[in-house]
Amino acid sequence: MKEIKLLIADDEENIRNALCNVIDWKKIHVDICGIAKDGKEALEKIHQLEPDIVLMDIRMPFMTGLEVLEVMKKEKLRIKTIMLSGFDEFAYARTAIANGAVNYLLKPCRPEHIMAAVIEVKEEIIKELEKSKKTELLNMELESSRYEVKNKWIADLILTTNEQMVEECVNKIGYEIKRTAYCFVIHPTDDTLFFRNQQQAIIDYIEGYIDSIAGSVAENIIVIANGSDENDKKKLRDILIKVKNFISNNYTISVSVGVGNVVNRSKGLKESYQNALRALDMVHFIGTDFIIFYDSIYGTNDSEYPVPIEEKIFTAIKQKDIDECNQRIDEFFQVASNQDTYGIIKNAIAMLLSLYHYTILLGLKADDIFGKPLELMENIQKCKSKEELAKRIKSQCSLMIGQLENHQTGNPFVNAAKMYINKNYMKDITLSTVANEIYITSGYLSTLFKQVTGDSFVNYLNKVRIDHACELLKDVRLKTYEVAYLVGFQDEKYFTRVFKKLKGHNPSQYKKHI
Repeated sequence: MKEIKLLIADDEENIRNALCNVIDWKKIHVDICGIAKDGKEALEKIHQLEPDIVLMDIRMPFMTGLEVLEVMKKEKLRIKTIMLSGFDEFAYARTAIANGAVNYLLKPCRPEHIMAAVIEVKEEIIKELEKSKKTELLNMELESSRYEVKNKWIADLILTTNEQMVEECVNKIGYEIKRTAYCFVIHPTDDTLFFRNQQQAIIDYIEGYIDSIAGSVAENIIVIANGSDENDKKKLRDILIKVKNFISNNYTISVSVGVGNVVNRSKGLKESYQNALRALDMVHFIGTDFIIFYDSIYGTNDSEYPVPIEEKIFTAIKQKDIDECNQRIDEFFQVASNQDTYGIIKNAIAMLLSLYHYTILLGLKADDIFGKPLELMENIQKCKSKEELAKRIKSQCSLMIGQLENHQTGNPFVNAAKMYINKNYMKDITLSTVANEIYITSGYLSTLFKQVTGDSFVNYLNKVRIDHACELLKDVRLKTYEVAYLVGFQDEKYFTRVFKKLKGHNPSQYKKHI
């Protein structure tokens, strides 16, 4: 139990002694923190000792008890005061109560009456403390909930291209995103768990320092800011250096920053976010603790970097078509032939970076394909012709296709999601359920699942459930509705509809053909 601090103030020594010694203060968990013999000393000790309760006489030298009360009221001191007086006058009591006194006792007072008055005030203080604690906890929970909701809307915003969804997200996050904006991603290079624990403090600092909205997705901090020209980016680099220094100085964490390209708000921030991540991949080649702008690597338009051809190269890799892949790589460098040597090498490095990003996306073993990234970068820069560069890129693509053919695939997040589904398909699970289990957002999991498997999350879940349902239908004792519930469907009609779509027959017809 909290011990309440009591200050006694009276100009009569015998009364001070009596108040201190006659009443057993320890029994009621009250500690006499100080004694004052006049009003001036009482006020000094109030400031110095910060008591919870003041037991004070009205008539005292230098300052009266009422004058002390007036100062306390003016200074908004949250201290409970019980006044003692030998004057049974209504005016005194009224003035004392008006200035914040919680009780008014007439001298001479019996010890039990004083003790009862102090206990009453003490209980009131304890209730206020408990209420304050509950309010503080509630505010913390609300604040935490607010951050979580904000993170969800930011995650949805950076993963959608649906114009209606974009507008909904913009309205929800409470930040005016103008016609053009971009994302940048702050990624810890070490001590990821510690960084996660500090994310909210860092986000508060960023939002207070930069005109932006920020949230967290997994171990990364995502920041959305308005901007449209190179001057904004020059200013941003200086600002990001200060943000990096703030994180380093306060939390001794090293971070890298990937800055996406400027995009049109109506199409969403997905492109800028993904390009910020692609820029971040550069740390695997140049080392950590850098600020990397996507435009500095890939340029600002297709004439600088042929994105459509890159996409065809990725398609050929996924389809394991080495001849098509090589042909597209030749086309890639043919488009770049009108650039100077620096521009061609820059595009080759950008392509290498994109291949690395795609390797991670496919769940391939990047170390086996790229070896030591810094050596690979050096070898790229040593190439004397675009033919040599094309040969180097073809070698990396060949290794990727080789891994794909050996079935060494599977994105770790998608694999974890599949594993969870296979173990829990019989439960009432959703995309959000699985995403929470593997610590990523539902929007990101949905996008990733489709990219890697070519199928939607719901379709995959339904296929797993229906495959298990087929096994259960072999048991003639089980009714159709029982099978539906056993494999996780909450609605027998929906189960029948999904079953027929995937197997060509409804469950009853399927049973007859077993």
